[in-house]
Amino acid sequence: MARKRFFSSAFEYLCTPYFSKLKDPLSGHIIEFVGLSEGTHSFVQQIDDAFMQSFPEQDFSRVQLTGRVELTKKADLSMGISMFLGGTIDTLCDRTGRSFTMAVDAERKMIVQFGIDWNTDDDELVVIPREEHSINTAQWFYELLVQSMPLKKLHPDVNEEDVTLFSTASEETSSIDPRWEKLKTARIQESK
Repeated sequence: MARKRFFSSAFEYLCTPYFSKLKDPLSGHIIEFVGLSEGTHSFVQQIDDAFMQSFPEQDFSRVQLTGRVELTKKADLSMGISMFLGGTIDTLCDRTGRSFTMAVDAERKMIVQFGIDWNTDDDELVVIPREEHSINTAQWFYELLVQSMPLKKLHPDVNEEDVTLFSTASEETSSIDPRWEKLKTARIQESK
């Protein structure tokens, strides 16, 4: 009985970190930088629908992105991080409400320095505590994706001419109050 309990607890001890990584979609975005030598190191991370479920609801679906991190570890105990994000997402057109696939291509650079506490107030300079041995890039990739979205998302089949025609057509169909029309004609007659 004691032997069975030993193997059960040993299995839990050894395998729990691996099983927890399978359950947590953000665990693949942790970069251990303590054992890295000076120089540039590249990491590739996948960003999909499971990743997006860990963040507030967005109007994205079928997220198929690849994130690449280039971490440059320097002798002065700082690190330079370049992040690249590419792939496709499905989103809704702001004009028609139809779903379409949109390409994503974004880049972000920052410097990581060591200090007393976490400080992420500046987009280009991140301060992390000296005792940290890893960084999680998930939040940074999410922010990069959201910031790379255009203000106006238009379906590829909708062009600016259609938008202009739509806006002028709606202006023509709007009815003008007949009293204003009479005032307009009276004003024209006075100017003659």
